[in-house]
Amino acid sequence: MRLNETFLTTLLLLIGSAALADDIDIYVGNQSSDTEPMVMFFLDYRPNLGSTVCANVKSNCDPAEYFLADPATAADVPASGKLTLFHVLRLSLKQVFARTDGVKVGLMLNHTDTCNGKTTSGPLAKKCSNGSYMLMGFNSLDAQTRQDFDDILSALPIPSNNNNSHKNQGEEKSFEFFRYLTGQGVYNGHNGFDDFDMPGMPNLDVDLPAASWDTEIEVADPGVAGGRRYITPLTSGSSCGKIFMVNVTFGVLNHYDDSDDAILAPKSQGGMGFPGGTGDVDYVAATQLLYDTDFADGSYPGVPNIPGMQNVTSYFITSRDSQLLYDLADAGGSGVPHELTEDPEDLVTTLEDILQSILSVSSTFVPVSLPVNAFNRAEVIDNVFLALFEAQAEGRPLWSGNLKKLRLDSADEAGQIGLIDALGSNAVAIDG
Repeated sequence: MRLNETFLTTLLLLIGSAALADDIDIYVGNQSSDTEPMVMFFLDYRPNLGSTVCANVKSNCDPAEYFLADPATAADVPASGKLTLFHVLRLSLKQVFARTDGVKVGLMLNHTDTCNGKTTSGPLAKKCSNGSYMLMGFNSLDAQTRQDFDDILSALPIPSNNNNSHKNQGEEKSFEFFRYLTGQGVYNGHNGFDDFDMPGMPNLDVDLPAASWDTEIEVADPGVAGGRRYITPLTSGSSCGKIFMVNVTFGVLNHYDDSDDAILAPKSQGGMGFPGGTGDVDYVAATQLLYDTDFADGSYPGVPNIPGMQNVTSYFITSRDSQLLYDLADAGGSGVPHELTEDPEDLVTTLEDILQSILSVSSTFVPVSLPVNAFNRAEVIDNVFLALFEAQAEGRPLWSGNLKKLRLDSADEAGQIGLIDALGSNAVAIDG
């Protein structure tokens, strides 16, 4: 990142002798799990994920070589056969997670769709599949969560053109996530009788328990339809925690209106509270509502009234260049969609950029400080101090954070001035 040329040119005229950058991090305690951003990953489980990246991992397969070169993923590359986009996505997530912490992650997936009509969706639907479900509720990204997340992905059959691929039910995905956040009854979460080419009885939790719903985020509640209720992840101590959804999608929507009546119901009846409450639910509108709604404003029973805006920012990673994806990213507050590519290096970069963006907006930055020589007020030292911290909800005097000491670089041929670290390297990436 380059700093304003005029400002720094003036500043450099005041700087005396150069000093080395110390590049020191000062940590005051550990970040509380209550302040960690919550990131829900949603996987559009379609045949596209089963597309071939390399026909043979042993024959000039650059993506396979990329993952073999990383100890975090080397053992997970197939020993033979083809490498699919699903492999690339799973191993890219594993690689990124291995060097990420300070966030909570979860995982959602669509069921396939075999429930016919609006009256057959929801917790009273009979032995069919519909909507979406929570494979993993929010958990801090530690060693166990990394392993659990990857184990779930490993248990999923690679999607194909049979029942192992599921319809993209965007509105119903948004609704199930809404029910989880607000601690309401499980709606379509347990409707998985026909998932993964397993038609009829029994349900997903018996047929493929390793890829079933997360029972640890539910409790029995005879007062709700179906008898099971979500435990909201929003607690009184999470005022600094932000909520995000990262959607890996192919931008094709179908079989998505079975639950419209429930979604359009007023908040007092468990609905999302759409204005008007009639008509068809629109995926863009549902995404916009997740972004515009404060889910901890005291209006949802069981969810505390938490200071700040507890809304959902949605990111979209897609292989489809369509206006719908741009509309969804704009409605979700992330701006523009990101490209879903078969190149693992590019995909890893995309995932890391999104997580870095999430971590940055979930933290508090202190303005840059440029110290002045105490003995000569006309002289500004070339040290630059950057502070980053997490304020505790209880307002305690000690806040988790760090202090970074950098140094102003001399102007380059174009007259641009940057920041360098203790090793003389650029301290801030070109993308900021």
